[in-house]
Amino acid sequence: MIHTFVRPLSLAATLFVVAACSDASPIAGPDASSSIDYTVDARRAESEPSSPLASNAQLLVCPSTETFTASAVIGREGGSLSVGGATMTLPQKAVNRPTLFTMIVPASQYVEVEIVAENRPHFNFDKRVSITLDYSRCSADADEKPLTAWHIDPSSKRLIEQMPGRRDRRSNSVSFGTDHLSGYALAW
Repeated sequence: MIHTFVRPLSLAATLFVVAACSDASPIAGPDASSSIDYTVDARRAESEPSSPLASNAQLLVCPSTETFTASAVIGREGGSLSVGGATMTLPQKAVNRPTLFTMIVPASQYVEVEIVAENRPHFNFDKRVSITLDYSRCSADADEKPLTAWHIDPSSKRLIEQMPGRRDRRSNSVSFGTDHLSGYALAW
């Protein structure tokens, strides 16, 4: 009698452990229904720098003498903000109230953007948002580099964290998902 109770119990425990240990969910973009896949491709991962190699990564040099700034209030319904080759897209319910966002693409030797919410240096979203950086202003040799997006310190330009994302060579852009705002730049 004990055997009939123990066997189903041990089978249930084994299935629970297997299910708890498996994490098949990819790194998500702003929404599961989004057409942008933010998972890191294994073939690209071999040729592109990763966070532990931040000391080897270099910011992409593409000088620009113009500063572009745009602001918009985006609420629970979602929306987007674009300026100077950078776009941020918020899915529905990424913020819980109307929020003023400001995007600055500075005159810089790098492809970078700084995004702030309500003039705060750091901001966390309720859902992941999508950010796209366009590098079409760069010289043709940028196409040969294994470009990735990085969370950077806007003042020192120090690389902090590689952002899992996807490069689109047709549109000369790199897109990534994030749950926080800061400075971002392209590196190789």
